[in-house]
Amino acid sequence: MSAAPEVSVVVAAYNAGDLVTRCVESVERQTLGTAALECIVVDDGSTDGTGTELDGLAATRPWLRVVHQDNSGGPAGPRNTGLDLVSGRYVFFLDADDWLGEQALERMLAMATEHGSDIVLGKMVGAGGRTVPKSMFGRDQPDAPLFESRVYWALNPLKLFRKQFLQEHGLRFRTDLPVGQDQPFVAMAYLRAKRISVVGGYDCYYADLRADGKNNTRRPGGARRRLPFLRAMFELVPAEVPEGPDRDLLLRRHFQSEQREFLEHLGLEEDPEVRAEAFAVFQGFVREWCAEGVLQGLPANDRFRLELIRLGKVDEAIRAMRFKLDEEPWETTVENGRVFACYPGFRDPDVGVPDDFFDVTDELVLGHYLAEAKWSGAALKLAGTVRPDRCPPSPGARTTLLVRERGGGTEYRLPCVPVDAAGRRNPEWNARQCDEAVGFEVALPPIEVILRSGPDLGVWDLYLELEDRGVSWRTRLGSRRAPGTDVGEDVRTLVRFGRRTSRARKVTSYFVGPRSGLSLRVKRAPMRLGTFLKHFAWPTGGQHDAHLALVPFRREKPAPSRTRGTARGRG
Repeated sequence: MSAAPEVSVVVAAYNAGDLVTRCVESVERQTLGTAALECIVVDDGSTDGTGTELDGLAATRPWLRVVHQDNSGGPAGPRNTGLDLVSGRYVFFLDADDWLGEQALERMLAMATEHGSDIVLGKMVGAGGRTVPKSMFGRDQPDAPLFESRVYWALNPLKLFRKQFLQEHGLRFRTDLPVGQDQPFVAMAYLRAKRISVVGGYDCYYADLRADGKNNTRRPGGARRRLPFLRAMFELVPAEVPEGPDRDLLLRRHFQSEQREFLEHLGLEEDPEVRAEAFAVFQGFVREWCAEGVLQGLPANDRFRLELIRLGKVDEAIRAMRFKLDEEPWETTVENGRVFACYPGFRDPDVGVPDDFFDVTDELVLGHYLAEAKWSGAALKLAGTVRPDRCPPSPGARTTLLVRERGGGTEYRLPCVPVDAAGRRNPEWNARQCDEAVGFEVALPPIEVILRSGPDLGVWDLYLELEDRGVSWRTRLGSRRAPGTDVGEDVRTLVRFGRRTSRARKVTSYFVGPRSGLSLRVKRAPMRLGTFLKHFAWPTGGQHDAHLALVPFRREKPAPSRTRGTARGRG
């Protein structure tokens, strides 16, 4: 008798056509090997030949099992059927119109096995214009606590689950919901799991947007069809999580994501009575569960729309949603050190929404472009441009370079010199963004900030700060840079000569990654007094000036010695 497989892949298929072949073949190509897996595809009453296609695939693949059943109206039924049949230690749910990266199951299984995970999320990639969760996949996470990570923003079931864990908690997909059957299942799994892990360093799952528009979530009548599962979630979360920040976090995810989807579908509803009825139900959810603690942390455009829903302004809420979907341009206004978005309805007395719901101060990012970074003697010279998002700087804007000790509290500030931004523009910016940019130059003498005072060893990260009209923005320097700015592992040995003591430090400048910032690594260095001093700069002041010198880090090899014979004089 053959051993039980490590992973059982469950696929719910309905009218997937030839897409199901791509799906099955992606399972077949897994580096885990078909000997370590089984694939159960449940044909949910397809009428387009999907069942025949599957039977043909299974005829030559002993690890593939096909089950045919009458149509159940959604993926919950076939997924439950598959759950009843699996024999693997782990279960992975895969949609018939999607596919897997070749190493997906091997990597997720390795993560689960090593760390004892009940659930493993594999990085998702959208295909054909499909939008997928991204915020939780920035890196591998062996332990991603539910209330301290972003995993709850991924409530689809397209993950690896430990089978015994699902059985112990009796987790099944709800078949009474027209859409969103996966959310109660995954939410309960998250709440019961002892460990959730994330594979973020590999593209595991490719989610496709079907060209025929037949993805289950894209069926017509979406607004009213979404209400039952929304009610289920707004009942589940308060029942399972005590009142407080943890509950607010989970509800925040639903009110952020679901009001966007709901309003988008509501705007497509042609029957005004149906639209008004669905809106009234969702309004009840907002009034009952969207408290101040839930609103905190939401972007202004979400807070604004939820307030419109709470006030019962259906047309204005739909207009605000369409404004966001169409990515229409919008301006800002700065007052009393705060930035407000001039969305439609801003300070409109007929709308009646307070300014706080338009406050985007903490959302706007500081864009920058590092056009030049090079060592000149003992100074690191930096030049580039900065621009705050959607908030053109005033003539009084000031740019500052911050040198911050990683893991410590020490920070040094060096004012930048304002210069013309021409010729230092980010090629990723459009013409308007380039016109709004401010140029800067600064010479960072590491010997000043590193050797004179404070903890001088370790890693120092560089930041830019822009202050304008009482608002301050900050960003990591170097994450956006010109190709020629790579100082890659450039090393300087810096020496400070004093009356009683002298210090030498090896300073390495480096970029953390292709899209990461510029840092300085500072270590002790031996005094090399036998080498020539190349540069002198920046006397320290006081009665006994200390001179600052740059010494070559590597001593030049001495020239080969020559043996000279004794000169013999002529007699």
